Amino acid sequence: MSFNVYGNATPATINGNDSDDYALGTVVQITEAVTITRARQYFSNPLPSGPVVWRVSDLSTHDILVSHTFTSPTSGWVEQDLASPLVITGARNVVVWSGTPDGYVFTNGFFTSAATVSGPLTAPKSADDPEGIGNGRFGGSAGSYPAGTSGATAYFVDLVVELAPNEGATSFDAYFTLAGVGDAPAAIIPSGIAAFGLTFVLAGVGVAPAPPPPPVRG
Repeated sequence: MSFNVYGNATPATINGNDSDDYALGTVVQITEAVTITRARQYFSNPLPSGPVVWRVSDLSTHDILVSHTFTSPTSGWVEQDLASPLVITGARNVVVWSGTPDGYVFTNGFFTSAATVSGPLTAPKSADDPEGIGNGRFGGSAGSYPAGTSGATAYFVDLVVELAPNEGATSFDAYFTLAGVGDAPAAIIPSGIAAFGLTFVLAGVGVAPAPPPPPVRG
């Protein structure tokens, strides 16, 4: 199952452009193990005049964990596969951001009053940003980490994640054999299964009745 932050939400302004480059992003709290599989962003109309580079950075260190350059985007929501999906092994706070040469979209005050929650992803309201800056990240250079904010504004820079499979939850086969007429089936469970429950309700099947005693001969 896949998850993203913004779902089908659309920005209030889709034609932001003041002929300057920006870094714009979203603080996202990842609460469990996931794999980041796709870059996602709402593109302006008209489109930016040049390449838009999407990135995920660690919230504490600002190190870039993965990046992607959008190819041939169209206005509106765009999702593109990452060349190398990124595995996040546990809870982690990140900033999903992109650098644009000019065009962008936004909704002022989007993160003022409430967080946006989608499965293992939470975009906190601005007052709850773990870095203490605020959500709806803003920076004045397309290639630099967006270290500021502007009125809890959402810029609709997003990501797509897949849940990691639960450890020990891989599929297995159980083999059943009948060890004689009337015997209940015996389950043979492969080793390595931490917990397993199985209940049989078998109509008319049980231990075969004992045969009658032989006749007494005089």
